[in-house]
Amino acid sequence: MDGGPVSGITTRFLQWRSCEKLEALGRKVLLLIWDNASWHISKEVRRWLGKHNRVRSKRAAAKLE
Repeated sequence: MDGGPVSGITTRFLQWRSCEKLEALGRKVLLLIWDNASWHISKEVRRWLGKHNRVRSKRAAAKLE
């Protein structure tokens, strides 16, 4: 299912849940603990996380680990 439709749902969830809500709470990091479901470790999700954290590092905003 790598890059399948569930990966898109996962990245949308991360964006909705993490960005605005974490920053509003003054949080710097959200630690994700997931199983190895294919959509949790897909290339699409890993690319999104990498891009998110690079952008957030430049802004000193919340990142996901």
